[in-house]
Amino acid sequence: MRFGWGSRDLRRTSEPLAALADGLTQKQACIASGICENTLAAWRERYPDLEPRIEAAREAARQKALEGIKTAGDDGDWRASEAFLRMSFHTDYRQNQSINVNATATAQQATIITDEQRKRLIEMRHQLIRRELRAGTVKAIEAKLSDGVAKAEVVPEIAEAGLLLRGVPG
Repeated sequence: MRFGWGSRDLRRTSEPLAALADGLTQKQACIASGICENTLAAWRERYPDLEPRIEAAREAARQKALEGIKTAGDDGDWRASEAFLRMSFHTDYRQNQSINVNATATAQQATIITDEQRKRLIEMRHQLIRRELRAGTVKAIEAKLSDGVAKAEVVPEIAEAGLLLRGVPG
């Protein structure tokens, strides 16, 4: 049977496949065969027809193990019979039939406001900012006036700030 592989690759796959059929894991099979796990991965990518052969080797190992358990059970070892039933009919003979689910949820508490309330809060904020700016401007103007700066020099600043200062000495 020709697989379109390089003859060297084809010969080298027989060892890991035999090791898999004996029940070794893929890592163990690679070590036993003297190849790197990356090599087996590359072969699997390069040769798609290798995948069913690997699955067949793993199934052969499973069948062999089940047969050994069944034989031990037939010879009177009830534990082997139990293991055979659990492995062959796992949905019916599951060890732990309870299903545990753990979930954790966290939430942030948020205050919801309407668009109208939001606009009102924004306007209130703007008013506070304007008030603070005016207070700062008034203090600066009062400081200039108290330093003897003529009212005529300060009037443009007052007009720009939109302020009306009553009772400021001229």
